[in-house]
Amino acid sequence: MRPIGLGFQTAGHATLICYDGGPVLATDPWFDGPSAWGSWQLTHQVAKAQRDAVEACPFLWISQDRSDHLHVPTLEGLSKGGRTVLVPDHRGGRMAAKLERLGFSTRVLADGEWVSLSDRIRVMSLSDIRLEAVLLVEVGGRLIVNTNEAGDRGIGELLQRTIGEYEISYLLSGAGHEEPRIRTVDDEDLPCVTPPPPGPLGVGIETLMGLLGATYFVPLSRMRRHAREDSAWANPHMLPALAHHDGFWLEDKEVLPPFMHWDFESAGITVLDPIENLDLPHPASAYGDDWSERLAPGESGLLDAYIRGITHLCRSLERVIFEVGGEAHEVRLEGDAGRGLRIHAPRASLMAAIHEERLGELLRAGFVKVRLVGDWKTREPSALSPDILPFLALAEAGGAKTPEEVRAHVADYQARGLTALERSGVEDRRLAVAFEPYMAAGLVQERGQE
Repeated sequence: MRPIGLGFQTAGHATLICYDGGPVLATDPWFDGPSAWGSWQLTHQVAKAQRDAVEACPFLWISQDRSDHLHVPTLEGLSKGGRTVLVPDHRGGRMAAKLERLGFSTRVLADGEWVSLSDRIRVMSLSDIRLEAVLLVEVGGRLIVNTNEAGDRGIGELLQRTIGEYEISYLLSGAGHEEPRIRTVDDEDLPCVTPPPPGPLGVGIETLMGLLGATYFVPLSRMRRHAREDSAWANPHMLPALAHHDGFWLEDKEVLPPFMHWDFESAGITVLDPIENLDLPHPASAYGDDWSERLAPGESGLLDAYIRGITHLCRSLERVIFEVGGEAHEVRLEGDAGRGLRIHAPRASLMAAIHEERLGELLRAGFVKVRLVGDWKTREPSALSPDILPFLALAEAGGAKTPEEVRAHVADYQARGLTALERSGVEDRRLAVAFEPYMAAGLVQERGQE
């Protein structure tokens, strides 16, 4: 396979490599090994040629502070001299600070501004209120829209306008059925799984591409599977990448393979065939977890302080019960009467998540059991939005825990002009309602008039 002079490759879970006379930019590199306390593994191996290309890139982009995007072992293995890590303008600057502690030079990209990386490559970052991000990459006059796992969050109209300026555009996304990452369970300890949308996956992709106007769709950001015995229950519920082609019939648009190599100068597409990871899931003990281990003295107090320190959780829940090593520790709160969470987790991973401020990621890892206690409208994982997971994200990735800090966070993103949540999909409209108490009075009134 000849080197790319101008173009791009996809490699792995969320890794895009862009070329202009050589490798210039790589996004969210993850080469091998697990993430999320061993729960996630890449579905396919990353070839040496692509590892070398990432190593040669003068720029990296990290979209969000979750371990399958900011994969510390991979980043520690990359040489740091002369390389710049580009990051979204996430309020609080925690991700940039984390990367700098790893020894990298960072550059925060202001929302909506083009930044040149080479003669024929420039990028634009669009961060969102939940501290995720979209990256637009112009390569030789073509546009790549790398949405990662970010939703609309009010930027749909901007994407439509920008994509409309280009004759050829590529939408890189994890679009499709939301894979079961959160192990909510019923009273019989069986997983509650959100049902997939009706009809073939390609039909929904047709709708999305028609709405945004993109020319090509490339599956990206969900090339992973569960690698622990206690999270492997979810693997049968995950759709294969080739399912994105099912029911797709648009003649003027195309769904591309998830692993591919496009050389713009030779107009050649090469389908890559990486080796599939077929390792059997590993026991929890391989990652330091023993489900029978109890909390150590003083750790129950740390759990109390952590939960009570996030004010919105206190207002939304009556209690949070941590079940660790066969013992239950209850954190009493003053929120919604009769509604609570029972979190069954192994001690080692739980306390690591508390110390690292990654409880939201732990709940998404698939091996922790979350039982919805009391009066919830649904037992599906969607019940944890918008009152739980989004506010955990604000607290842990953005440092917004108190009402005053959340108001400042919301006001910041409103001022950027990209947070038109009420004009997005159903999930974003629900999020807008949850944020309403923290919005400026004038903006709430304006929203009500609309």
